[in-house]
Amino acid sequence: MSIVDLEVHQVMSKIKGYIITLTQFPTPEWAITHSKSCTDKLIKSIKDTQTEIEPIVFRATEYKSLKEDLKLITYIDTSNLEYTYPMLHEGRERITGLYMMPPAPHEDVRFRIACMISHMRLWQKCIDMDEPIVVLEHDAIFTHKFKKEYILEHKDFLGGVCGLNTPIRATREDKHYAILLNELGYGIHTVPSILHPDGVVDGKEIPSGLPGNSSYIITPLAAKALLKKTKEVGMWPNDVVMCKQLMGDWVQIAHPHFSEIQIHNSSTTQIQ
Repeated sequence: MSIVDLEVHQVMSKIKGYIITLTQFPTPEWAITHSKSCTDKLIKSIKDTQTEIEPIVFRATEYKSLKEDLKLITYIDTSNLEYTYPMLHEGRERITGLYMMPPAPHEDVRFRIACMISHMRLWQKCIDMDEPIVVLEHDAIFTHKFKKEYILEHKDFLGGVCGLNTPIRATREDKHYAILLNELGYGIHTVPSILHPDGVVDGKEIPSGLPGNSSYIITPLAAKALLKKTKEVGMWPNDVVMCKQLMGDWVQIAHPHFSEIQIHNSSTTQIQ
């Protein structure tokens, strides 16, 4: 194999990784600068760990482009799609009966919706490309080498979604989540129930999903299933809709992890 052929083979063997990045008005300039800085660190970490991902900067949905960006999703009819997740008070979701916690008081729900639509657009892209992709938020960073074969060819991968992030700093129950993963051991596992027993607290079943959703691999089959489920229950935060109560054993996580959260506050859901 010639050097040129080898380089072409190496490029073709890489999975595309789309980095959700704030790029345009009306996002404040400081947030765009912060997002770009995070994205640059993420791309550098891909190179430093020799991770076999082709990084592609992906324009994040802004709160003023919600309706227009929603039209880019064509696998389902989004014309009457509404955000059904509790905005102010905790309580049971009307269709599933799952117990939902609202966003923190300082968060603007419009940015949560924008983040969800960014992920939905990438699920649509995965369907259009008809191949697995890696979805990355700008605040992820790779700590260990990753290549698609580690997941897609693993005997325990069920062909859906697999989280690549450590739960540390990525979820409220990060330490408990990490303990559960350690108990499961190395491998690919269906996401654990974060609160015992089976995600139930005082009879209130909460969604059990990936920690933060800032780094995951997804297949076209799973992307179709997630969009169908979103059409069924309405728009929820992306890290809530991707839970095992809705998607079953398809929602999995790798242990040990390949990536983690950069140390700072998210600028995708906390812009004031």
